Amino acid sequence: MVTAQSLLQDVDGALRADQHEVAACAGRVLVLECLGIKGISNGGEQIWPPGGVAFDCFANIAEADRADALALMDRGARVDSAAAGQAWLAELTTLVSDLEASLDIAGKLPVLRTPEGMFGAMRMTRGAFEVAASMDLVPIFPDAWTMDLPPTS
Repeated sequence: MVTAQSLLQDVDGALRADQHEVAACAGRVLVLECLGIKGISNGGEQIWPPGGVAFDCFANIAEADRADALALMDRGARVDSAAAGQAWLAELTTLVSDLEASLDIAGKLPVLRTPEGMFGAMRMTRGAFEVAASMDLVPIFPDAWTMDLPPTS
C-alpha cells in the first residue's frame, strides 16, 4: 500500500504539472499494483518486484475487475485536459481507498511519503532502532551512517 500511496501522489503531481503522459504511466503502475495487492487474498504472490516480468497481476483477479482495471488505465491514457485529469485522479483515489478498506486493517494506514518528503516513514523508523537492538537484530542503518562526524575546522 505504501507503493500505491506514493504512485497516487505521483499521478497527482504529474497532473498538476500538466504532464498527462507521466500521469498515465504512473497511473498504470498504480492500477497494476492495486491488482497485485487485491490478488493476494485470492492466492496471489505476496511479494513481487516492481515491474517484474514474471509476475502476472491479473492472474488472481476476477474477470470483471480485470476489465475495470484495463478501462481505468485506458481512461488515464486518454486524459487531455485538467478536468479529465481530476476526474481520473478521483477514480484512482477511490480505487486505492476501496482497496485499503478491503484489507481489514484496523485503522487507517499512515502516509509514509508526501511531496514534502519521507517524514512519515522517518517517524515510524524512530522506534525501530530500539526494537532491533532489543531483539539483537542487525542495525537499521549501517554503522557508517550513524557514526559521529569529526568536527570541522
